[in-house]
Amino acid sequence: MSNYQQVKRMINYGDKLIFNLAGEHIGIDVASIKDIVEVERFLPLPISLPLILGIINRHGELITVAELSALIRLHSVKSEPPYRVVIIEEGNTTIGVSVGAGNMYFLWKEDIAKGDISPVSQNDYFKAIITMDDVSIRLLDCSQIIEGVEKAVRECNITLSVFSPVYH
Repeated sequence: MSNYQQVKRMINYGDKLIFNLAGEHIGIDVASIKDIVEVERFLPLPISLPLILGIINRHGELITVAELSALIRLHSVKSEPPYRVVIIEEGNTTIGVSVGAGNMYFLWKEDIAKGDISPVSQNDYFKAIITMDDVSIRLLDCSQIIEGVEKAVRECNITLSVFSPVYH
């Protein structure tokens, strides 16, 4: 099976949440989403990282929230409260990503199968581009997003447990 066929099979597996961030259509696998919340503020951290907005308490679980536009190198999105946060979970790791205040919608797997899917080569945070009706949707690789946040934290010589007890 070719790389293209493997990516297409992987992308067609499930539904996607699509949102607009800094003028770009971004997608996340619904299977990786634990929750979508709106919060009025983030609990500040004693260390200032441009990427880390703070933490939120979701049903007793402390979740680190990162600025997605900063991580994936889009123009910074300045939003006002309430902040929209998509909580993603991969394995034992849970993080939140702030996604701005743009529109959100679901793209069902049946519709994705009708679109054109192109694998993305050598990109840290995206695994494919889905083209539907002349709209390009960049599909996030959630494991790479989590790894990028962890790397930023490590570069500051900060223990992940300072940020969130969900990091194991």
